Amino acid sequence: MLLFGRPMRTRLPELDSVQMSPLDDQVRERDSNQKQRMKEYADNKESILKHPVQPGDFVLLKREGHIPKASMPYETKPFRIVSVKGTMATAQRGTQKVTRNTSHFKKIRKTVPCPVYTDENTQCSKE
Repeated sequence: MLLFGRPMRTRLPELDSVQMSPLDDQVRERDSNQKQRMKEYADNKESILKHPVQPGDFVLLKREGHIPKASMPYETKPFRIVSVKGTMATAQRGTQKVTRNTSHFKKIRKTVPCPVYTDENTQCSKE
């Protein structure tokens, strides 16, 4: 019986000699191998999502409270992400700093998309 060295509690009379069988070692080894395989699978899983925002990204902040149907759910002036720790992000605009969960931010592109030109010397302008 495999009890991992613990005494069996019973009211029935029993023999005092409890010996470890060679089967115990095989079971323990197989158990540790299976646990190691499960750990490697979980560590290498690729379905883990990356953070939606990174430091330096421009974002819009979600408005709090009731939002009328005619208005935007996000503030119109962008913030810049200063730091990210776990799911908490700190954004700054001028002297105003806000710290919220990353689900309250919407990432935006701050650069103007570059149209296709035939001339190689033409550069795109950035905001």
